[in-house]
Order: sequence, then structure tokens, then C-alpha cells
Amino acid sequence: MTESETELQGSSPSGSEQTACPPSQGCSQELLRGNPQVVLERLTQGDPLGLALRVRRYLYGRRFLMDEERIVLATTALVARNAPRYRGRPTLERWLDRQIESCAEAHRYGVDESRSKGVPVGKHWARLARGFGLEPEALDCACRRFHGLPFESREAFFRLVLERRSIESLVYRGGRQAPEIAKEARRALSHFIHLKPNRVNRHGHGG
Repeated sequence: MTESETELQGSSPSGSEQTACPPSQGCSQELLRGNPQVVLERLTQGDPLGLALRVRRYLYGRRFLMDEERIVLATTALVARNAPRYRGRPTLERWLDRQIESCAEAHRYGVDESRSKGVPVGKHWARLARGFGLEPEALDCACRRFHGLPFESREAFFRLVLERRSIESLVYRGGRQAPEIAKEARRALSHFIHLKPNRVNRHGHGG
């Protein structure tokens, strides 16, 4: 396995990393009391609300490919800014998910200004960009196009290219035919690298 393949393979969360976030309704609500600056200081002390895991779970569930560290930073800031307006409804779990969704959608449609404000590239994102032979900013642009694809195409890309699963396993799970799945994977992969149609083999890997 080449270094690039290793970097791409490590870009998708494993099953053990997709476990539910710890309970957070009770004492965690206390973290949101006070002005935004005070709340922000609390939230940056060890991630007490588990935002990193929440972001990863949200992005993976939608097969979004984003700089997770950047989304976590943006979500942390948004949670602190909106905390004074939170009154216990909806549940804290749902409210936090809405903050994540707001940040992810801003990034998805290119209205996230964190890069221009000097937010550094996450280590994971830089490693993934190297795997594709792209600069992180170019990967951002490619992912915005990627996110415009149907879920099925993004799913095929995650499973075959990032997680390196076999097409047979997807056929068994989803009932779709192998040529259709391979076509979806190629369609998604074309947003990152230019490959001829036959360059994705039966395992979904570039050859």
C-alpha cells in the first residue's frame, strides 16, 4: 500500500469511533451559562460537550467530506455565541446538532469564512489532501462539488475509496448491481482526480 493510499484509507471513521456521545442534558447545560466569552473558555477546556465526536458522527452520517477540526472550531464558537439564547428547548442534544448543521451547511456551500480568517488547516485534512495530491484549498473546492452529488454517489465513494470495502459487500447490503455502484464511485472520484472510466477496479480503487 502506498503512502497516499494509507492517507486516504485513514480518512473515514471506524465503527468504534461512531459510538454515541455521552449524556449531556444535566450538568452539561451549566456549561452554557454566562456570556459568550465565558462559555467559549469553558468549551475549549477539553471539549466537555463532546463536539468533536458529534461533528464526526454528523458528517459521516451524511457522507460529507470536510475538515472536521475546522467544523469543530466553528461549532464551538457558534455554540458559545448562541448559548445565552438557549432555554432548555429543544433538548440539548438536538440543539447542538442544529449548531453543527449550521456550520456544516455554511462550509458545504462555500460561505464559511474561517480559512480567510486564518483558521489553520487541520492535520487530518492536510493528510487527506496529500493523499489526493491536492492542496487543502483545492480539496475544499473539490469537496463542494462532491457534496452536490446524490447520497448514493457519496456513499459509494466513502465505502469503496476511503474505507476500501469491496463492491460485493455493498451489493449484499444494498441490493444494487456492481456496475451501478462502480459508476457512482467513479462519478464521485472524478471530482478529485481525473481517471478514465476503467481506472476504478472491482474493489473501487484507482488502478
